Amino acid sequence: REEILSSEIKVSDIIILRKNQRVPADILLLQTLDKSGTCFIRTDQLDGETDWKLRIATPMTQSLEDISILISDKSQTVKIHSEPPCLNIQEFNGVFSWKSEVPLSVENMLWSGTVIATGEVIGCVIYTGTDTRMVLNTSKPRHKFGLVDKEINTFAKLLFLGSATLALVLVILKGVDGLWYRYFVRFLLLLSYMVPLSLRVNLDLGKLVYSWFIQQDKDIPGSVVRSSTIPEELGRIGYLLADKTGTLTQNVMVFKRLKVGAVSYTIENKTKISNLLEEVYKKSEIVANESQESLVTSTSTKRSIGKNTETRDVTEAIKALALCHNVTPVLNNSAENMDEFLSTSDTPRTSVTSLNTTAGSDVLDLLPVIAISYQASSPDEIAIVDWTERIGLTLVH
Repeated sequence: REEILSSEIKVSDIIILRKNQRVPADILLLQTLDKSGTCFIRTDQLDGETDWKLRIATPMTQSLEDISILISDKSQTVKIHSEPPCLNIQEFNGVFSWKSEVPLSVENMLWSGTVIATGEVIGCVIYTGTDTRMVLNTSKPRHKFGLVDKEINTFAKLLFLGSATLALVLVILKGVDGLWYRYFVRFLLLLSYMVPLSLRVNLDLGKLVYSWFIQQDKDIPGSVVRSSTIPEELGRIGYLLADKTGTLTQNVMVFKRLKVGAVSYTIENKTKISNLLEEVYKKSEIVANESQESLVTSTSTKRSIGKNTETRDVTEAIKALALCHNVTPVLNNSAENMDEFLSTSDTPRTSVTSLNTTAGSDVLDLLPVIAISYQASSPDEIAIVDWTERIGLTLVH
């Protein structure tokens, strides 16, 4: 493995991309960190859509233990037949040939300009440079004029008309003869200093300075000035209207508040919510471990839990948030996925693991060490699952 610049990538290169990295070329997805061969990408910079897109690796390559087999296998050559470069980002037709032929579709492609949202992926470069879908769909940007430019242009035109009128008046006062037009040009040149030509140059220099200050502003770190021709227009904004998330705002969702009944819970109430979860799961474990002979005692224990309406409502609401979604947890360590991790432990397989009591000591000891990331088509669902994890209820399967 070696790290290379995007400018050094060539067709047929096999590259590895990690989470939050931008795809540098049009790539065929060969393998993902998840055993199912799926990953999610963000395409807001390509098509303006904020929902994450699901991409699937080719089954033949996803099943390989080591992707380098494709290169080291001299007996059979890997061939990828793809369509000519085109503008359509919704369709793709191709064939992957190795031991057998596998048809390719747009679900197997990672277009240039998209961002890997989950996990680590391995892909083969299909198109680069001007052949990528992003470049083919990019039109030449039009030159933008700010209101200040228009006002200066109008002001310069008025000054020119004024100087021409004044030159004509001077010619009339001198006396109109056969060479009057020469005197008109002479007076016009003498009065040309009334038109501030240097103002235009100074204005352009000022815009460059504005742009530099915007990028260096510590209050808005990471800001990029994409157009240095109209930075002064920011001072004229009275109302800001945005059509969708991702245009002027980040496509990042954060779960801020949970309202159950008349009570609101935020992350500042983490200790209180964690204590409620610990109480419920401890008592639930006691109930589950009771023998059949102590059924009456267990029932009374359940009823005592149910008497606390707040505890019951909060725990049920949090459990619903942790379970009712399409999020898939991915284990970012040596294990291939969560199935393998759970199969190697003595803990019964559960969908939701309480970090306090119910998962078993081995899982509890390992959860702070292993890194669990989540895959979903919507950032809203991931924000909810992240919040439940922070308060002590982690989705593991």
